[in-house]
Amino acid sequence: MDFHQIINECSLGGICGGCFYVQNKPDKEQPSRELAHAEGCSLDGPDSMSKKAGRNESEAGDLRMLDGIAGAAEPRSNPCSALKMSSSREHALAKGISCADQLLRKEQRVRRLLDTACGEDAYGYEGTIESPLLFAYRNKMEYSFGDALKDGPLTLGLHKKRSFYDVIDVDCCNLVHEDCNRIVNAVGQYFRELGLTYNDKRTHLGYLRHLLIRRTVNTGEILIDLVTTSQPLIPVEKHADINETSIYMPESFAGYVPVSAGVDKVSILSDEPVRKKRGRGRRGSDIEIIPGSVRAAEHTAVLSEAAVMEGFVRCIMKLQQEGRLEGTVRGILHTYNDSLSDAVKNDRTDLLFGEDHITEELLSLRFRISPFSFFQTNTKGAEVLYSRVREFIGEELGPKMRVFDLYSGTGTIAQMLAPCAREVIGVEIIEEAVEAARENARLNGLSNCRFVADDVLHALDTLEAPDLIVLDPPRDGVNAKALQKIIGYGVKNMVYVSCKPESLARDLEMLQYAGYRVVRSAAVDQFPWTDNIETIVLLSK
Repeated sequence: MDFHQIINECSLGGICGGCFYVQNKPDKEQPSRELAHAEGCSLDGPDSMSKKAGRNESEAGDLRMLDGIAGAAEPRSNPCSALKMSSSREHALAKGISCADQLLRKEQRVRRLLDTACGEDAYGYEGTIESPLLFAYRNKMEYSFGDALKDGPLTLGLHKKRSFYDVIDVDCCNLVHEDCNRIVNAVGQYFRELGLTYNDKRTHLGYLRHLLIRRTVNTGEILIDLVTTSQPLIPVEKHADINETSIYMPESFAGYVPVSAGVDKVSILSDEPVRKKRGRGRRGSDIEIIPGSVRAAEHTAVLSEAAVMEGFVRCIMKLQQEGRLEGTVRGILHTYNDSLSDAVKNDRTDLLFGEDHITEELLSLRFRISPFSFFQTNTKGAEVLYSRVREFIGEELGPKMRVFDLYSGTGTIAQMLAPCAREVIGVEIIEEAVEAARENARLNGLSNCRFVADDVLHALDTLEAPDLIVLDPPRDGVNAKALQKIIGYGVKNMVYVSCKPESLARDLEMLQYAGYRVVRSAAVDQFPWTDNIETIVLLSK
């Protein structure tokens, strides 16, 4: 791929959201040390393409391209592997942008919106704070299995920009720790050698779906989750497009793998077919899929799912044993997901090795993180963000006060404020996040935190009035009816944390009409190399 073409070739997060690479070797088509950025990419969560309900998750296509200014950034020794892809299509070019220029553009965007909502310079703006880490700041990545070209070899990486089907191998991404790159490379090679199928989004047939990796920044713990369907393990050359709509899915099964993979043979579950499904193979040959058993083709061995998972664990632990990982693998899991959507959903999770969670430290608090828990993607940036929230609240918080943390996620803000308040009540609609918040409060010895699993709009009808409110809504902001109820409490002070300044500006209009004014504001860059920016405002009445 032409160096510039990368900007439109990758998208991130289930889509690639920040493919970039500082080029060191110039040629006539590649400016030296120029930074490529994926236009319109999302870096704030792996499920943005599916727009799964969640906390602070970016939506694909909602970002602007950071273009126009060439600048100096720290060079990276390894190029993003998406540069290896080729395309005949001409793409728009994004020019390199220095870190200072990125910050300036984000600040201009925030201030323009606040000027319109509050009046020019009428909101006590205290500046835009840079992320402590510019590279390797993501603590979570979700990779997809697929192919880069139709009927091509198995790939494990990120979706090609604006493509629902094509997946680009990513053996080097500069937004994650090198441990993640080494793990995804090893796992991709392991499953390529086995020859297993990926889940085809057109036919919904195939075994492999996603690989989720979480790596904590402060504790260096690694959690890995392989996501598959419950379908039989059939190699690529035997993958069929079944013409019937009903497909039998046995709870246990055997499958094909090439003999060259070096695995032990195991017995077929059943020699007698229960029911046959006729299909058309990719090369036009008829094949049979038989519930409970699969007939092995010539030069193949039959392999159990258990053997595949054992090999998967060995593949990862070999990296650990050889000292190729800086962090420590704490858990390896296998999640089944038979959903027709491309979102990662948990039908069932089996523990293959170690523990089903990792632990991160944030502002002297400890948080247990499971594969699907919400936790800020940029740990060091979150420390800056939450420290500024605590600073904004400052003397307004007292030991006799009841605080609402609305849209509380896993309760990070609530637990940060709990030592200084009488009671903190967090409200969050995602039940798994609420359970994690309760567990984390117990872990941190906080008895004055209470978490409610409910929609904010409904929960406010059941709760006693607070003395202080913290709002940290998803990208769409606060529901208008819920905001009316929040205003109805008449609290003196509120803190609003926004991951989309456009939504904040809209909500500020209603809040100011009700008599609130913005007395302090600031922005924190949680996601370098994207257009995402977190904004904090303190409102008083």
